[in-house]
Amino acid sequence: LRAFRIFKALRGLQAIIATLFNSLPAIINLFSMLGLLFFIFGILGVTMFGSICIDGDQSQPGMKAALCMFTDEDMLFARQANFRNLGFSLLTLFRVTTGDDWGAVLEISQLLAGKRFINDDIWNDVKQLLGEDPSTLNPNHINYMTKDQEDAPRKVAALAIRQWNATVFGMDKDPDWPFPLSKPLARKWMLIGRRALPVCLPQEDAVHLQDLGLVDCDVGGYSLKCESTCGDWIIANLYYMIFFAIASFVLLQLVIAVLMEQLSIADDDTNVANLVPGCTALNKAVLARIQRRWRCQAKRKMLHLSLKSSAASRTTSRARTTGSKETVDPSLVARTLSNDEVMNERGRG
Repeated sequence: LRAFRIFKALRGLQAIIATLFNSLPAIINLFSMLGLLFFIFGILGVTMFGSICIDGDQSQPGMKAALCMFTDEDMLFARQANFRNLGFSLLTLFRVTTGDDWGAVLEISQLLAGKRFINDDIWNDVKQLLGEDPSTLNPNHINYMTKDQEDAPRKVAALAIRQWNATVFGMDKDPDWPFPLSKPLARKWMLIGRRALPVCLPQEDAVHLQDLGLVDCDVGGYSLKCESTCGDWIIANLYYMIFFAIASFVLLQLVIAVLMEQLSIADDDTNVANLVPGCTALNKAVLARIQRRWRCQAKRKMLHLSLKSSAASRTTSRARTTGSKETVDPSLVARTLSNDEVMNERGRG
């Protein structure tokens, strides 16, 4: 408790604490507005970016892992910074406000699906892993496709998921799931799927794979339609810029402005309290300084008069002693004082 005694010794610190207490009503209003801003943008974040994959979604059991395996591991939201629900959305917005690596959050929110095409490298890898050319199969075969088909990328992605599932089926508990080290073909097939449908899955691709039974988006026993795992470049930039500008440059600056205003009011009140009663500009400190100056000048005047009186007395006494009949001219009394005597008398004063 001794540490609190410092408040009694430092008046400046007392003024700051008083300013904080006086600013509480205005600050509470500003923080209420800031909370409303967070809530609004939190809901918008869940709506626009809530379906983007987060780290760990690709490790869910069974076919639930398939949807997010098409997104590279470096482009997944972190577990503590995502928009999956309102709570995490508010936490992510707070991170954006503090500027803590929010560029990574912005980059993931800008995800756009890459171009879909099957080049010779992808087609040759498919034939090598499959052990046969899919275009030579019976047209009714599930794996039949041709390289130049319009939906060839979707067919290659579906083939990759089926082959991955056949390779790792029943290994959900493996510590290296979804790509067990004992099954290297699993990762190779999914790398081909990522090359066929790169970066992320738009909703039409996700729904197509769901209709084929290759992706599971059910939650808690409820059947839900799969959503896009992509973001939006334009919306993401507008969303973060508007939020960051309002939260950081407007509301937080308003808090500082309120504190500065209250501190200025406190200084004005202090100055008014120090004014001399009946005066609008003369304060007590200036009046005390004027009083000291007048007192000093009065002392000097009294000393000067005392020295003149003493010199006149000595001159008169000397004249009487010598029997001189001459009258003493008072105007010449001051001249009889030597400079040393005057300085000595002033030094004593």
